Amino acid sequence: MYPAVTDTRAQHIVHVSATPIAGAPLITSRLLAEHGYRSRCIAPGRYPDGRDFGCDVHPRQTELRDELLSQADIIVAHNGGPASQKWFREILRPRQVCVIYHSQPGRVDRTLERLGAPVAVLGQYQPRLYDGQYFIVGNLIPLDEADYQPAQLRTRQQTQVRIAYAPSNASACFDRQASAFWDNKGYQATAGILARLDQRDDVEVEIITGCSLEECLRRKRQAHIVIDECVTGSYHRNSLEGLAVGAVVVNAADRLSLDAARHCAGGAEPPFVVSRLDGLLRKLTELIELGTGELIRRGLLGRRWMEKCWSPSELIRRGYEPLLDSARRISAV
Repeated sequence: MYPAVTDTRAQHIVHVSATPIAGAPLITSRLLAEHGYRSRCIAPGRYPDGRDFGCDVHPRQTELRDELLSQADIIVAHNGGPASQKWFREILRPRQVCVIYHSQPGRVDRTLERLGAPVAVLGQYQPRLYDGQYFIVGNLIPLDEADYQPAQLRTRQQTQVRIAYAPSNASACFDRQASAFWDNKGYQATAGILARLDQRDDVEVEIITGCSLEECLRRKRQAHIVIDECVTGSYHRNSLEGLAVGAVVVNAADRLSLDAARHCAGGAEPPFVVSRLDGLLRKLTELIELGTGELIRRGLLGRRWMEKCWSPSELIRRGYEPLLDSARRISAV
């Protein structure tokens, strides 16, 4: 394993990302700060399509950005950071660096990895795509925040089963060798299945697109079932958010993804309902027939699993602390 650096909690940690990455760098920084670290985040919060995940310090806030970086002891470069940017390269040399890859190899900058920075990958589909020595970290979910908690029971105790589906895009790449494959949410096929179910009197379907993270979470909190994606064999942040808000979560997580999730969860099996696209209609029909009461009960069990096995404190202890302890100075950029 990488050599350790002591007292990381006393050091200034600055997270840097060229894109919002669905709010992951900001949430990681915020939860580290809540658990005793001195942590800030430099990253944009909004995608060009308008989806807004919030922002601590925008890279264009140059005076504040440079002040934070000048104080940094450890820089965490999410997806490799903006390694091509002059302001970022100039600040790196006297500082310790580590990297977290949230995305597939074709979507990250591997410059810092090649220069010797220690690397972590998310414990979803990512471990199968990266060779070499790396840490595996869980996607942090702020379970104590109101947006990530189940809605009051009275808002969900109704006869209609609510199904929420929040695809981040309409990609339809089925080539496993292509980088875009891991973006595939099976949108057309999944939307078609949900359109059929939406004709039932006892079902209400909501396809969530083009809104802020806050609004997306508000709608998921009203759902009994949350669908992630049933194409690639992975699970995503969508699944973890669904469990957090007390929904039954459906995805197609395969053995490799489940192995990575168990690694992050201390060996515990995640309570996903697993279904590929070709069995999704049947699986959703079975869940609908359980009724809202049973779905609420199962959803709350999923929430309790998150509290026990996927709490920020446990994920930080198992994955993020070893990564930060391994941060090292790199030779050149």
